[in-house]
Amino acid sequence: MKNYVYFVSTLRLCKISSYCDSYYQHLLKVRKDPNAIEHDIRTWGWFFTFKEAEQCVLTNSLDIHDCNMEWACIEKVYCGFLPYFTKLEQHFYRWKKDKYIKIENWPKKLDKYYKDRYLVKMISTIG
Repeated sequence: MKNYVYFVSTLRLCKISSYCDSYYQHLLKVRKDPNAIEHDIRTWGWFFTFKEAEQCVLTNSLDIHDCNMEWACIEKVYCGFLPYFTKLEQHFYRWKKDKYIKIENWPKKLDKYYKDRYLVKMISTIG
């Protein structure tokens, strides 16, 4: 049996003003800036093979682009309870013209919001 799995997560950045009024008012109290940017991560699932995970991303399975999730990430992660943070493998995709397209590197504009880009799966899965 393999000792790792592939997590599929999606990410986005958006102005807090794009949310419904009640949530916008909540965020405005917290952020104190009407032009603040909210970041969001969703983990959709995990797979035993990269091929299955990538198929999910490339076909927008379960509408993982829901709510304009601009980027997708597939991370190869060791199995176990709170897996240790050894970076095994990451693959990035960006939404272009109604589908996710593979991109070579982590989107630099996300650095400001995700200091340790390996936390994608941990934040959205556990926290």
